Amino acid sequence: MLLQQTKGKTMGYLTAIDMAENTDTLEDAIRMHFRGNCYPPIPSAMVPVGVEAIHNVVEAEFSRDYDLLDKPIQLPDGIEFRGSDTVSSIDAVEKLFLGAFVDQLLMDGQQIEEE
Repeated sequence: MLLQQTKGKTMGYLTAIDMAENTDTLEDAIRMHFRGNCYPPIPSAMVPVGVEAIHNVVEAEFSRDYDLLDKPIQLPDGIEFRGSDTVSSIDAVEKLFLGAFVDQLLMDGQQIEEE
């Protein structure tokens, strides 16, 4: 069963899922992901951007309000994305490799709804 669940997933994705399941906060999991799962490491100043992006994408899925995917997030001073000081929620999730955290929150939410 585990083999079927992990088929097609990268080691980084699976490590991120493990971080999401075994840390106290989403912030801690993202910080660990940025330091240990990304090369080069992503600065810790990007953790709040990652948290907001994840929450926006998860909320977009639950509420079916897909405008949230394009919601701009202010980047920390000195960081730009494609010449802008903001990044859309979906771009942040994709470019910061946060899909595993989105998936984990969606799976948790679906389990709660089924009970």
